Amino acid sequence: MYSADFRWRAITLHYAYSIACEQVGRIFGVSGRTVRRWYKYFKSSGHVIPDKSRKCNGPTLCPLLRLTR
Repeated sequence: MYSADFRWRAITLHYAYSIACEQVGRIFGVSGRTVRRWYKYFKSSGHVIPDKSRKCNGPTLCPLLRLTR
């Protein structure tokens, strides 16, 4: 997982300086798609790091876990 500072720098280049996501990705050594996802998340939430409490896979995973126990 990339740090908040790393993501913030990439998002800033794209947002404030209008540099294409693919070019930002090349600068930082990540894919352009990754930069686009970070930017999309930033626009929707105002944060650069997803909330850890959102890592719930929901009820669809529960039956699978019951079968393996």
